[in-house]
Amino acid sequence: MARGTAALVGRWLLWVVACLALAGTGLLTAPRLLDLEGRRGVELVGLTPLGLVPAVVLVLVTAALVALHRGGVRLLAAVLALLGLVAGALHVVWLAPLYSGERPVAAGPAIVVMTQNLEYGDADAVVAEVRERHVDVLVLCDLGEQQWAAVQASDLRQELPFVAESDGGAVAYSRYPLTDDAPIRLHGNGRSVRIESSPVGPITLFALHPVQPYRPGVWQEDMATVLEALRGRLDQADGPVVVAGDLNATLDHRPLRSLEKLGFVDAVDAVNGGFQPTFPAAGRERRFGVTVPALVQIDHVLTSRGLVVTAVDRVATRGADHLGVLATIRSGA
Repeated sequence: MARGTAALVGRWLLWVVACLALAGTGLLTAPRLLDLEGRRGVELVGLTPLGLVPAVVLVLVTAALVALHRGGVRLLAAVLALLGLVAGALHVVWLAPLYSGERPVAAGPAIVVMTQNLEYGDADAVVAEVRERHVDVLVLCDLGEQQWAAVQASDLRQELPFVAESDGGAVAYSRYPLTDDAPIRLHGNGRSVRIESSPVGPITLFALHPVQPYRPGVWQEDMATVLEALRGRLDQADGPVVVAGDLNATLDHRPLRSLEKLGFVDAVDAVNGGFQPTFPAAGRERRFGVTVPALVQIDHVLTSRGLVVTAVDRVATRGADHLGVLATIRSGA
């Protein structure tokens, strides 16, 4: 009797786990599949890389339920297992470019580009990272008045003497001369600037911080403006382009997939670096007393044709709520 009760409880627990896994799989698969554009939809698309986990759990648990049941219940479990397999396959396809693919080979001089959202964080820590990692170009985003003042008071100009800025929303510092500084009119912040005399030749840099997707319509306007500006720059055939900043979008969002169709390659993708989320930085967010790990990869360095990323790393700047991204870039096909 006790053994039968234990078996019944075990089956019910498996069904509870299956239902939870099904819900998680649906929430982390359907928004990406349907390109949902409402606020919650955009947020869920950003979490797409996490969806492989509940899909695998769903397959394993429902496979066990198929073995334990007969008749119609067994058929239901089999259908759920099939759904899990399909969802899992989709996630493998979506994740595969981050882990596999041909890595272009490039030699010769390099330029090191770093981007950091510094709404919070220690400006002197940024200077230390620039010095230690031999950064040549630094993009800072989301600087409020106090943070912008701290950056200006730091020794950053001693390391990177050339600067293009307005109010701290999207700032570019460089070891090499900057010309053709032009704002990009976003609800967030953005600018394009020409980097002259770099080791890999002249480069156009887009320093970007589009608005957050809390207002999806405004976010979509910003992303459309970014795409239009980049398409226009590429049409001019005026040399390679680097995009850097907190883009408030992941590679699963339609705007960044459109950017890839223009020929841009994300630095992490280029080196088969895997899933490297940048927000929130470790220890910056807590929910119900638990520290939230980094979940979304919204900070990026991307390169156009003519440039190749040969190394990438995340940077934990003291006090910042985003991880920075550091990319080593060389000339290439």
